[in-house]
Formats: sequence, C-alpha cells, structure tokens
Amino acid sequence: MNTFNLSEKKIIIYGAGTQGSKVHKRLLDKGLEVLCFCDKRGREIEEFEGISVTTPEDIADFSGKDDYAVVFSVKNVYDHDAIARMLIKSGFNNQVFLPGRIITGNANDEEKAIADMYNSLVDSEEDDGKREVPPVFKVRLPKMHDVCFIGEAEGMVSARFYLPVVYTDNDVVEERKMADNNICTIYPHIQLFRRFAGDPEASVDDYMDFCIYAANRRNVKVTDAWKANVISNRLEIYNNMQRSLNFRPDYFLEHSVPAIYNENRFNICSGKHRAAFMVAKGYSCIALRVKKEDYDTYLNEPVLAEIMDYKEKNEIANLASPIEHPYFLDYPCINSEFYIELYKLAAMIMSKDQLTNTGHMDMENQSIGVGFDDGGFIKRGFARMGSSIFGLSDFVMPDFEKKTAQLLRVSYDVTPDENAPVDYAFCNFRKNADKRFSNAKNIFSFERPGSDIALPGYEKSRIGASTKNGKMIEFYLYRRG
Repeated sequence: MNTFNLSEKKIIIYGAGTQGSKVHKRLLDKGLEVLCFCDKRGREIEEFEGISVTTPEDIADFSGKDDYAVVFSVKNVYDHDAIARMLIKSGFNNQVFLPGRIITGNANDEEKAIADMYNSLVDSEEDDGKREVPPVFKVRLPKMHDVCFIGEAEGMVSARFYLPVVYTDNDVVEERKMADNNICTIYPHIQLFRRFAGDPEASVDDYMDFCIYAANRRNVKVTDAWKANVISNRLEIYNNMQRSLNFRPDYFLEHSVPAIYNENRFNICSGKHRAAFMVAKGYSCIALRVKKEDYDTYLNEPVLAEIMDYKEKNEIANLASPIEHPYFLDYPCINSEFYIELYKLAAMIMSKDQLTNTGHMDMENQSIGVGFDDGGFIKRGFARMGSSIFGLSDFVMPDFEKKTAQLLRVSYDVTPDENAPVDYAFCNFRKNADKRFSNAKNIFSFERPGSDIALPGYEKSRIGASTKNGKMIEFYLYRRG
C-alpha cells in the first residue's frame, strides 16, 4: 500500500476557521509546518493565523501536487467526502480527513488509516503526526442498505416507513371523510395533539367537528358532556403516548401499527391517533407491521439494483431531495427536512381546505403545479394521492427521477403548462414573484426571511420555516382573493 508522511509534504489546511486554528496549533506542536490555509472565502479572508489563505480554485493551479498534503479542518464532518472528491479532481491525493464510511460503520483499512490520522490531529496531543497515511484516489459512495427494517416474526415485518407512503385505512364507504389519504392529511387529529402540546395556534375545534360527524353516523347523541368526555379521553391518550416517548420510546417500535400494502402505499388498519401523534411531534417515519411478501414487493429489488448501479456509474453522492424507500432514507440529502416539512404543511392545509369546503378529502380531483426542481418528491407525494401534476413548459423528467418513480411504483405524467389553472402550485419566489402558475388558486412558496414579495390578487400568509442548502427560508401561502 502506497503511503505518504506529513513530515515530508507541504501542508495545506482546508478551512480557515476556529477548527483550522486548532489544527494549525496541533501541527505546529508536532513540529509540522503549514504552507497555507485553503478556504472558499480565501479572497475575502486573505490571511489567518499569520499565514496566507488561498482558495480551492487557486490551489488547483499548483504544480507538483504530490508534494502537498491537505489536512481538513472543516468542523462539519459530513462535508468531508464532498471536499475530498473536489480535491481529487484538482489532483490532490494526499489528504487527511474523516471518510463518510467511518461514520456509517463500513470503512475499509485505507479509510480507517486516514481517519486515525485525522483524529490524531484533531483530538490527540500525544501523537507525533508523522505516521504513514495512504493517499486517496477515490472517495467511496455511501453504502446503501435497508435502514428501516426492525424485525420479522411469523411472516410479518416491522419497519419504519416514511410519511409520504403511510395512509389512512382504505375504507371505501362513500361518506367516510378521510379514507385512503396520506397520514399528513388528518389535520384534525394532528392539530388536536399539537394543542395538547401547548401550540397556541392549534385548535381542537376541527377534531371535535370530525368526532361529531362520526357520532351522527352512528346515531350517538351529542351533548356538552359527551364533548368534554371526548377531549378528556384523547388527552389521556396523548399523555400516555408522551410518557412512552419520554421514558420508553421503543414502545412505538415494539407495538408497530398494522398496515396493508396498497399498490404504492400502506394503509394503516388502526393506530390513527398514534400516527397523528408522531406527525405532531415532528417525526418523519412511523413504525408499521406488514406482511413479509408485501414488504418484499415494496422493496422492489430488481429496480433497486438498477438504481444502485445507476448511482454508482453517475457517482451520485448526495440526493437533491429525499427518496421514500428503505435503502435511501439515510442516504446523504442536505434538504430532506425542507422537503418533508413542505409536504406536511401543504398536505395539512389542503386537507383543511377540503374538509371545510366539501366535508371530505378527495385529492383525486386536485391539480398540482410544481414550478421548481423537486427531484420528484413533491410530484410523487401528490401523484400517489391521485392528483394531476403540472410542470413548467420546458420540463423534461430526468432519468434518475424516472427510475425513482419506477422503484416506488408511482406513475405520473407531468403536463408541461405553467399557465394551467391549477388548484395548488409550488414555487420558489426569490427577488420577484415570477409568472409561474399565475392562474393557480393557491400557491405554496419558499422565500428568504422577511420577504416583501407580493402577488397582485393574492393574500399572503406565513405558514412555516425550514432550511434549504443550509440557509433559512420561510414558507408562504398565497391565496387568490
């Protein structure tokens, strides 16, 4: 195995910040000299710790790159793999960093040796820093495996399922309000538990209306005492679940909700309040118990193998948006929380609109416009509900999005028409509101905090916040007046 030694190389520290200062001191204490720092903001910083700061673009022009070694001082170790790949492309193979495979627990000997050297520089004052380290010629992609599987017994599998594939029971009785709809659409139940948790903007009124509706179907007499008893009972359920979450969180895994596979989703057979509780608490996954053969069908291993091969060939190290499949849920995706939060907010608002206006949920009659590159996540989420999907006039579905839709068995044709009169549109408004889906009845937008964007003819309200690409953004809803 070829190796290099820091004592024989010109050392560049990648990252001119607090961690860089710490690494610089450690190197000096070990008798190792540093040539310079490298940072994306190099031209802005210019000098740090008494030595110059250059940029990744500048060091790419260095000659004799084998004479150099780059020591990482980027505190967010989840960024190390991407930086290492960038440096390899620039010709730097002598690197000291924390490989991602160390974090996921499936590193090889070379990766372990590099990590040991990195840890000695960051955490150890005793190591002399002059050990032999293997160069890196390729950063391996994160290993994919089923991170959702919990256990199997008597032909049943318990596993965690991402919210977009968890649906209410598939009761097709016509008068049912919420049959076969995504769990995020049971707005009354979610709001009830948020109210119990102390959210002043949440209300129990919608849940009480839902209970009264169910009582009337069963000829139950509704009185004030009956209403008080309903709230008291649900509060007791909430408190019991909260205690379990605090002191025995495995309860929700050990007592996973029974569910039935249904084409591209799972309909829960019971446990609606438990599922709503998990959504209200901000969880993105719910433990379900399903038939082993249904779980195998859901994994869709033949298509999964094709996607894994495609990922390797195209070196896809980070997902643009999350993929609701057990092999992808822990794959690097910087914007996973952004997408699931947008999906949850939109689903709850749509469900409240429909329950208020029609008395029941019917997403099959809704048209959804997607005016930004969502990697297919928003499109799949609402196509799974049966909605029609519209996109921009120049939309062409990327190959990876096609393969992902095939993997998840979600079929959707995107009608390329941003002027369509859609019911709900999703847009990314920046400095100015553009003309995408200007005929939409409602528009979900994500903008920078304090946005002063206004759409003529629409009323604007803030509905939430998240981060995208590491930057704070706010969600807004525009409703046509």
